[in-house]
Formats: sequence, C-alpha cells, structure tokens
Amino acid sequence: MSSPHPLRMIHAPSVEADAPPAASPQAASRRASRKSVGWREAFFRAAGPGVVTGITMGAWLRLLAQNRFRIHPAYWPKAAFTTLASGLSSTFAVAEKAIYGRRIAATVVPPPLFVLGHWRSGTTHLHNLLAIDERFGSPSFSEVTIPSTFLTGSPVLNTAARFLLPATRFEIDNVSLSINAPSEEEFALAQMTFHSPYMGWAFPEHADYYGRYVNFRGVPEHEVAEWKAAFLTFLKKLTLRHHKP
Repeated sequence: MSSPHPLRMIHAPSVEADAPPAASPQAASRRASRKSVGWREAFFRAAGPGVVTGITMGAWLRLLAQNRFRIHPAYWPKAAFTTLASGLSSTFAVAEKAIYGRRIAATVVPPPLFVLGHWRSGTTHLHNLLAIDERFGSPSFSEVTIPSTFLTGSPVLNTAARFLLPATRFEIDNVSLSINAPSEEEFALAQMTFHSPYMGWAFPEHADYYGRYVNFRGVPEHEVAEWKAAFLTFLKKLTLRHHKP
C-alpha cells in the first residue's frame, strides 16, 4: 500500500498511479527512494503539511470550509499537524501586524525581476543563479512557507524547520532543500489567497477549480484584486527585509 503523497490532503490516486511504468528508470528510482528514506522523509510524508505549511488558523479553517472539510483518513495526521502549527503561526502573524504593519504599508517596492517559464524547463536553476547576484533579493524557502510571519517568526519556525526538513525534495527530483534556498513566491500566494493552482496539490478533487488561477481567465474581479494585494504585501515584506529589488 502506498504512502500518502506529502502535498495531498484528501483522497486521490496514489503516487504509484501517477508514476511512469514499472520498467522505466524513473519508477525504479522512485521505488528505491521510498525504501531508503530517513525519519524526516517519513515524517514529511505522513504528517508534513506541504503547500499549507505556515498557514494561519483562520486561513486554515477557511480553506477547510472551502473544501467542505473533506479529508481522507489517510491524511488526518497532516491535517492535525497543520492545525497545531496554524495556531503558532497565528500568534506570530498578530505580532507581525502590530510591529511591522505600518512599515510594510509604507514600503515602496522597486521594479522586480520575474523568471517565467514552463514547468521543468530550467526556471529553478536560473532562479538559483540570479539569487547569487547580490544586487537582487530573492524569496527563500522559509519566507514563502511562512509568508504571514517571517519577519517575526523566523527564529522559532526556522529552528523547527531545520530539525524536520528533509535534505532533498525526495519524491520529486532530489534537489537539495534548505530554509535559505531561493523559492517560488507562488507558494506564499497560495497560502495568502488560495488563488493558486498549487492548492490543487493539497485538494486534488478540486484541482480544476484551483486550476483557474493558472491564467485567471474567468476569475471574479474581487479575487484578482485579492491576489494582487497579497502579492504586493509579500513584495513589500521582502523589500523591507532585504532592501533589494
């Protein structure tokens, strides 16, 4: 019986169902990876919250309600861990708004540099190369996974992440994982607005619904406005922290 997918919350086809044929090298590598994982990988697979890491309690409850609280029993440990972590995130989020709210609102964002490209086309590698350039600031894995709290909660939450985080993206491509590694802002926007195709990874039964946010065609104007406002807030927080475009 397959282990739950680390990013999924409700019932969906197993990872094996999405994998290449058993005879392919990719399938053999994936099976070998499953057999050799350590305790961090096992924990992440069983209880890691995946795309909703760092979500606040209020946002988590709204997301559950949006998906009618339908969580398959196999993913209850993930939901339980997310619920516990969301309480801590909410505490830091309140403090962050009180301490930094006015400074965030007053921050001016310099023209950003965007990396656009098809999935698996090398955009991550290009992103990593650009992040080496000291002229630019780049959202880190930590910042995109705790977008509501990274200005205040990073010391505590990063300590926990260092202890629990697997060394690599073990079920994807084995690329090294680090809390300081450059990462996509889409993860932050998924948490902050739910207006992201990435939410379809956590709730695959509603993947078509979340898939609308690939290009926002037919999406109500108020949702577009929410996404833009969240993106601007996230960019302001990054600018406030890094003082770079």
